[in-house]
Amino acid sequence: MAPGGQDGLDDQFYFFDASSQTIVEAPRTTLTLGDVDPSLEDSAVATLKDGQRVEVVPVFELLRERLRDYEPEKASRICGVHPDVIRELARKVATKRTSAWAGGTSLKYYHGDLMVRSVRALRSVHVRSGNQAML
Repeated sequence: MAPGGQDGLDDQFYFFDASSQTIVEAPRTTLTLGDVDPSLEDSAVATLKDGQRVEVVPVFELLRERLRDYEPEKASRICGVHPDVIRELARKVATKRTSAWAGGTSLKYYHGDLMVRSVRALRSVHVRSGNQAML
């Protein structure tokens, strides 16, 4: 159920506003959030249309939870890259200005869409750490 007890749209996204401690609709026409402070780490309780109450969690929190299963040694077995190289990349992204090109011919490779998603996920985690230049 949308905030205020109204029926929500099927394609409407929501987030938990840390400032007001309420669930609010994400803007549909702009990326500007105004005074809203979307929480990326907290869960909240939402009331569905039928009155059922459910816990909701931000997608960023789900991503972080999922990534806990991929320490460098496990990721290395999956992708064939040495764990030290994975750690080196992580340290560089975390400590330096980072740029990544994920487009153009990337999409021509088999599973290129997954490569682009991986780069975007890496960059989104880095943006969360405060590097707004990554957007």
